[in-house]
Amino acid sequence: MKRILGILFLLILLSGCETAIDCATSDPPEIEERELPDGTLFNGYSATIEVYGNSDFAWQDFRVEGTLPNGLDCHSFGDDIFISGTPTLLGDFEFTIKIKVKHDDEERNGCEYTISRNFRIHIS
Repeated sequence: MKRILGILFLLILLSGCETAIDCATSDPPEIEERELPDGTLFNGYSATIEVYGNSDFAWQDFRVEGTLPNGLDCHSFGDDIFISGTPTLLGDFEFTIKIKVKHDDEERNGCEYTISRNFRIHIS
């Protein structure tokens, strides 16, 4: 009986290691590193940020932390993030874009990452 339990424990342990190794060797996508253009008060603003890299990951969650300039919105479509609108307040605005991604492959089903990048927009 102890031998059967030992073998069962070993099988569970090894199957968990395989997933951990798969996750460790899997590169998640990245958010483009770039400077966003400055904006002008009450003039239309538009910027695109690309998410590139491994297409085996699906987006699970997308959010902006920090402060976007008043009047601007941030949304995603496909592998791009769009910031657009008409700024209504002067200043420097700093924010972080965070995307939770999960591997599509069933063998790597437990592979989840949160990718992020900091940005700044100056409105004059």
